[in-house]
Amino acid sequence: MKTGVGTRESGMGRIARFRIAWAVAATLLGASVGRAQAPLWPDAPWRAFVTGNYPQGFIPVSLAAGDLDGDGDIDVLVGQFFFGGPGVSVLKNTGDGTFRDISEASGVAKPEGHYGLSVLTGDFNEDGLIDIYVACDQTPSLLYINKGGDRFEEEGVLRGVAFDQNGKALSGMGVDAADYARDGHAGIFRSNFSDEFETLYRNRGKGIFDDVTLEAGLGVNTRYVGWGVGFFDFDNDGWKDLLLVNGHAFPEVEKLHIDIHYKDHAILYRNLRNAKFQDISQNAGPAFAERHSARGAAFGDFDNDGMIEIAVNNQNEAPSLWKQTASSPANWVTLKLTGTRSNRSAIGARVKLLAGGRAQYGEVRSGGSYLSQSDLRLHFGLGEARIVDSIEILWPGGKRQTLEKQAVNRIVNIREDM
Repeated sequence: MKTGVGTRESGMGRIARFRIAWAVAATLLGASVGRAQAPLWPDAPWRAFVTGNYPQGFIPVSLAAGDLDGDGDIDVLVGQFFFGGPGVSVLKNTGDGTFRDISEASGVAKPEGHYGLSVLTGDFNEDGLIDIYVACDQTPSLLYINKGGDRFEEEGVLRGVAFDQNGKALSGMGVDAADYARDGHAGIFRSNFSDEFETLYRNRGKGIFDDVTLEAGLGVNTRYVGWGVGFFDFDNDGWKDLLLVNGHAFPEVEKLHIDIHYKDHAILYRNLRNAKFQDISQNAGPAFAERHSARGAAFGDFDNDGMIEIAVNNQNEAPSLWKQTASSPANWVTLKLTGTRSNRSAIGARVKLLAGGRAQYGEVRSGGSYLSQSDLRLHFGLGEARIVDSIEILWPGGKRQTLEKQAVNRIVNIREDM
């Protein structure tokens, strides 16, 4: 089946200075999770960060959030390209409208010399606690396992997600995670630089990963510099497909007259339902024929029609909004979770959905892709299934909640039971 994706150019203006936009985003996030009128960033270094006056060698590049300690308040993660420093910082929500830097005390600042670019949250070892994955540039990527009590241990090498299958640290840019094999475990995909393979780590369970890039069919594109990425089910067949946007970091590459470009195509991989993917970009419509020096990619059902749209942030030009021109005949359901005892955004909630005799798994995540935040709602393609048999939710606080016999092709609002 062919799919066509058209492009809508947004009327948004160009962002002239990234650090100002980032500071505004960080302040808005703090305002949305704080519960009292107080200075959001009481620590002096972070007041400097919000104003754009960074410490020497410190370049904040990404943002994620999650309730890392299970107290119901959203904490903040800052991915940072820090020369000689850690790849991420942790800002703990104190519950009074302020945040405290616990990077040193929590253990995340212990590994130094990592150039962190994208940060992703998720319960990768399936113990009910939110872990942290950091895609790093030219240094080993990091997986911080949550040990509880505001303590983390970096176990990227131990768990198989620091290097590629040859033991090489790659130029990690964007990152996402999903149960693409439908085995109940979230795998991790990371985009890299040109002349490197993209990296797919399959989770064998309990957070033990294997690099399966080549056996999954993802070794066919090595000339791209990849940035924003995302798993999403574009045809609603119940299997997570994969998209990444590309573009070289330096315009001067065009002077070399080689098959690597500053503005380049995006790639769409169809999930073949056997833990393998196929590049179908050439048949995926005009959006994939266009060339951009793309960076961010955010995924969500923009118009609530059951089909996922992609917002792409292009370097030095207007952003794009990609929408499929033909609807899939398959069924779908989208879950909007709201925490009560858990954090209101339900970040960290895990869902098991049964439909058509098959199970699918999803998790509400923050961060990921590259400089982007996708829709927090969970979208499930259902194929020919005409009813959702059950939805089982494991909320961040550990409470389980089950709904049965839900209609398809609609958005289901689910509020955590008190």
